[in-house]
Amino acid sequence: MDARKLTELLRATIDPAQQKEAEGQLNQIHKIIGFAPTLLQVVMSNEVDMPVRQAGVIYLKNLITSHWADKEVESGPIEFSIHEQDRAMIRDAIVDAVVHAPDLIRIQLAVCISNIVKYDFPGRWTQIVDKITIYLQNPDAACWPGVLLALQQLVKNFEYKKAEDRGPLNEAMNLLLPMIYQLILRLLPDSSEQSVLLQKQILKIFFALTQYTLPLDLISKEVFSQWMDVIRQIADRPVPPETNNPDLDDNERVELPWWKCKKWALHILHRVFERYGSPGNVTKEYKEFSEWYLQTFSAGILEVLLKILDQYRRKIYISPRVIQQSINYINQGVSHAFSWKFLKPHMFEIIRDVLFPILSYSAADEELWNTDPYEYIRVKFDIFEDFVSPVTAAQTLLHSACRKRKDMLQKTMQFCLEVLTSPNADPRQKDGALHMIGSLADVLLKKKVYKEQMDKMLLQYVFPEFNSPHGHMRARINVLLLNHLAQTLFTMFTCICTYFQFYEEALSLVYDLTGKGISEDMWKVLELMYQLFQKDGFDYFTDMMPALHNYITVDTQAFLSNENHVLAMFNMCKTVLTGDGGEDPECHAAKLLEVIILQCKGRIDQCIPSLVQLVLERLMREVKTSELRTMCLQVVIAALYYNPALCLETMDRLQGNFDQSTEPLASRFIKQWINDTDCFLGLHDRKLCVLGLCTLISMGPARPPAVNECATQIIPSLILLFEGLKRAYAAKVTDGDDDDENEEESDIDEDVLSSDEDDIDDANQEYLEKLQDKITRTSAQHGFNVNATIQDGHGDHRSDDDDDDSEYDGNEETALESYTTPLDSEDSNQDEYIVFKEVIQNIERTDMAWYRALTSLLSPEQEKALQEIILLADQRKAALESKRIEQSGGYVFHLQTVPTSFNFGGTPLSR
Repeated sequence: MDARKLTELLRATIDPAQQKEAEGQLNQIHKIIGFAPTLLQVVMSNEVDMPVRQAGVIYLKNLITSHWADKEVESGPIEFSIHEQDRAMIRDAIVDAVVHAPDLIRIQLAVCISNIVKYDFPGRWTQIVDKITIYLQNPDAACWPGVLLALQQLVKNFEYKKAEDRGPLNEAMNLLLPMIYQLILRLLPDSSEQSVLLQKQILKIFFALTQYTLPLDLISKEVFSQWMDVIRQIADRPVPPETNNPDLDDNERVELPWWKCKKWALHILHRVFERYGSPGNVTKEYKEFSEWYLQTFSAGILEVLLKILDQYRRKIYISPRVIQQSINYINQGVSHAFSWKFLKPHMFEIIRDVLFPILSYSAADEELWNTDPYEYIRVKFDIFEDFVSPVTAAQTLLHSACRKRKDMLQKTMQFCLEVLTSPNADPRQKDGALHMIGSLADVLLKKKVYKEQMDKMLLQYVFPEFNSPHGHMRARINVLLLNHLAQTLFTMFTCICTYFQFYEEALSLVYDLTGKGISEDMWKVLELMYQLFQKDGFDYFTDMMPALHNYITVDTQAFLSNENHVLAMFNMCKTVLTGDGGEDPECHAAKLLEVIILQCKGRIDQCIPSLVQLVLERLMREVKTSELRTMCLQVVIAALYYNPALCLETMDRLQGNFDQSTEPLASRFIKQWINDTDCFLGLHDRKLCVLGLCTLISMGPARPPAVNECATQIIPSLILLFEGLKRAYAAKVTDGDDDDENEEESDIDEDVLSSDEDDIDDANQEYLEKLQDKITRTSAQHGFNVNATIQDGHGDHRSDDDDDDSEYDGNEETALESYTTPLDSEDSNQDEYIVFKEVIQNIERTDMAWYRALTSLLSPEQEKALQEIILLADQRKAALESKRIEQSGGYVFHLQTVPTSFNFGGTPLSR
């Protein structure tokens, strides 16, 4: 590849007249072996003009970002990726390039390193560690900015990974961490701009290394103490006098490297305290470390932070992010008795002299409002601004101190009252006082002494400010009253809608009154509900559903004794399924039809054709959600389970009612059913699906031809359903234990902490460990082994694989499973595992050809899964027999052998 020709092409790309043609030529040659290394060579040539080098490095960055990794393509042409020969050359030169490149080029090359590390470290590029080591040992300070930037890319690639995936980084940092520690020690005495920028870069590396995982095997207590001492020194050291140059405005000051370096030091301090040093709020592996941290570092760090706040109090400039992080750290310290003893003597002064000015309307606010009111509104209501705003940090600390620590609320409110009642109070100060009161609103309303005086305070100090000549005061009053006003408006709207709200209350009452038995008068209420539905209650069908379910299931005999009861249910479901009320009420209507069929098995033969026709007609129209489609399929499956001959005869008779397709309606239904097997979720839906398929394959010669056509798909579909059932049963055990552990909590009157108390998360690791043990113990009672791992909110949940199927949760119980049927009863004699085993063994005995058609194409994995299902059927049958004998009053022990394996090589399944 000719470097001079490539240089001219890059030069042409920045000439508007030649740009299009030059880019086209680059796109033609970029796949040629040698292109990428030559491009890097041009970028690093000092003989080439800087604009051309910039164009080249941007092209190189985009090339590496898009085409570094090998592409995996299932079919079609293989996508282009940079040849391994070129990649090796770039890997060998890229760190040197970053080190020696000028700043304008270096940042783009750093992106290249990041992408290469992502795909090649440690597998193909362990040499990066050696390169970084060499340059860190180089005494030439000109090498350090580039090599630290390269190291940062390496560390940031592992920043969000789980602890167990950070092994290669930890191995590298075993060598590199002591080196950058020695480097920052060497740089500390030098307060020049270049030195401070390097210190900032090292702090950013340390932050990325420890933000989400603190590798205690890499960072021992001794090493950690050394770093904390350095970080404390950086946070504590004064900035040079030249930073107070009156020609600099605040926006320029914020960007000075001395303040940025301080910001990163405090960012590390707060993050470490919050995530690893706060006893009672950390994960188990950091429990001992957190106690050591609090006892060892609280005094020294809080001394530095109080010094920073004192400087702010004395009107010495402190950058916003530094003051924000200082307040955040102190907020964390309020919760712990050990750190509170250092903060307690100073906390009211902090509230009065630091938080109050921050929460007051400032000169900067006024200037922004006058020059750009739109930007003022954007800043004040930007949710992302809250994460870096000293105002938000001040609100949080004020709230924590007044809620958790004794006397703080009383002193703060006394101070606010003094400001509001002072005849000489500046409007900005009044704004700050009202801001503080608004921040404490939820705490005040839980204290009787303040709640009783709230109306008086509003009338005397708040409402008059609506007439204030100052816009910021009128705005503050609106914010203060916003929550109260919203609640008032909601109450008024509720009163307007009371008539309709009575429907929900009345239907809830009907549900309660029909839960145990149904009196004569309550049957009359069913008639009233039907009349309501026909008049204006269509939108309340889902609210009617629990009561309608009771009418069908609590006293089925009385329900069937009057055909008008069944007719009313059918008409309501028909209205919903043929209307346009949305698919959620349609799902409820289909569920109600399924409940009727399963609850009244053998007693409503005359109704089955109408019910089947209704849902098939709905299936023939557009269905947007899989929930409605599977729910309609379930109604037909329930009818098939109810009476297969009657259901199939009904579908044959309805053939002419639908489109003129030559394919039988039953065939289309069966194929759709098997195709949608994976859409059946939860226990009930899967169980019914299994029983329906068992009914279908056990029909003998009377089975529809479509069953024979789909023979090889049926057993795999059943295996899929049983796998889902296994997960769902295990998840049901977990959920049941969760319900047992729930405790009612109240936050109506939160007690403040005494000076020797910590505010910790009581239900953290200890609770989770007990819960895990209980789940493991009790799951065995249900015929399943649950390997449970309970993690709290501090776990590493930032993996790139969060959406992976391996994180699948088996408990996908649908909202409609609460409407139970006889199949869902624990006393049901229809265990789907046992039914399936009996069906498959009977087919094997009586119709070997059909058995072979069902099982001949099973893979070894499917055969193994089928063995496990048969084994589990025997185990469940033994458990049911044991339970039956126990309930009958006695137990006779028999030596019973449960098989542990089966052979599918033509050997019978039966024993």
